[in-house]
Amino acid sequence: MKLKIIIFLLLYISIESFCESDKIDLYIGGFFPIDNVGWNGSGLVPASQMAIDDINSRDDILPNYRLNLIVGNTKASATLGVKVLFDFIHLPPKKIMLLGSGFSRVTSAIAGVAKYYNLIQTTFSSESALLSDKSEYPFLFRTCFSVNAWNIPQVALVKHFNWTRVATLTRRSDLYDASTERLLSELYRAKVEVVAKEGFISGTNSSRQIRNLKKNDARIIIAHLQEEDAIEVFCQAYKYQMYGPNYAWIVPGFLSRTFWSKATKLEHVDCTPEEIAISANYSLSISFATMNVVTSETISGMTPNNFNIRYNNWPTIVNQTYYPNSYAAFAYDSIWAEAMAMNNSIKRLAELNRTLEDFHYGDREMSRILKEEMYNLNFSGIS
Repeated sequence: MKLKIIIFLLLYISIESFCESDKIDLYIGGFFPIDNVGWNGSGLVPASQMAIDDINSRDDILPNYRLNLIVGNTKASATLGVKVLFDFIHLPPKKIMLLGSGFSRVTSAIAGVAKYYNLIQTTFSSESALLSDKSEYPFLFRTCFSVNAWNIPQVALVKHFNWTRVATLTRRSDLYDASTERLLSELYRAKVEVVAKEGFISGTNSSRQIRNLKKNDARIIIAHLQEEDAIEVFCQAYKYQMYGPNYAWIVPGFLSRTFWSKATKLEHVDCTPEEIAISANYSLSISFATMNVVTSETISGMTPNNFNIRYNNWPTIVNQTYYPNSYAAFAYDSIWAEAMAMNNSIKRLAELNRTLEDFHYGDREMSRILKEEMYNLNFSGIS
């Protein structure tokens, strides 16, 4: 009897192994800002891998395939992002879709080239309004908000406190320039006086801009900037004593809780982390809900709370290989979106005597089908 049981178990394991090895591999090329000084997107890697694992464990989604994620580190650099793209294209294995990247400027550079290779791309945290231009980025999708969505709560906050005089401070970039112009229009419409409009180039000293804000007696400042910019700006605010209970800086909610702790890593910043923390003490941040508020199960079978618990206990998060990121749910859902689009394309491709593994970088026909299925998606996700 023991011998029969052992033989049965070996046979069962062999069948399972055969079925698993018989699956066809599909590869997604991922772009992640893993070790840059500012906003750290490393925590988006485990969220994406979690989605890959969950999909591969299902027999109702891509049943004959096994998804794989290849991780590329862009370090928040547009030029490095394009290099990673060319590595993905020219080095095996073949990638059927792209994921990422974390920053709009990087995503813009990648998507601007990837379209010539018919590669669908889904970003989880690139919020530039310009990325919505389908004539320029025909194969780009995103699960996160557009930066324009920040303007509504910012104006609402100003009106809530009956503030009548505000100033804006903007990092000069495609990401923020257009959004700030729309914000200014909405402030004028709300009859709020804009006492100063200042812009600065990232990586440079913003002393002149902060001095102008003080000269115009700006007390409420809406700042459109990235994390490394916030460190430098609040350093200058400390020097000009533009902080404390008589000032309100309104900043993006994606800034790390202790972003000032990275001050020592920026050569052009000559304030201590403690000084920047003092300066930022009375700032306000506006955040969108990055996780679905439903308590019922989503398409993955998890509730958002289940996901949050799993994510924070994921091995590479626990051992601090990667760090938790508030956009994790968007990354998780991005993988699901791409997997669902691929899955829903299978029947249409079969009618053309084609399969997903037939994809090549000159394949306009399959790219068109995948894009149409991305547009047709409608599911309840973690985000």
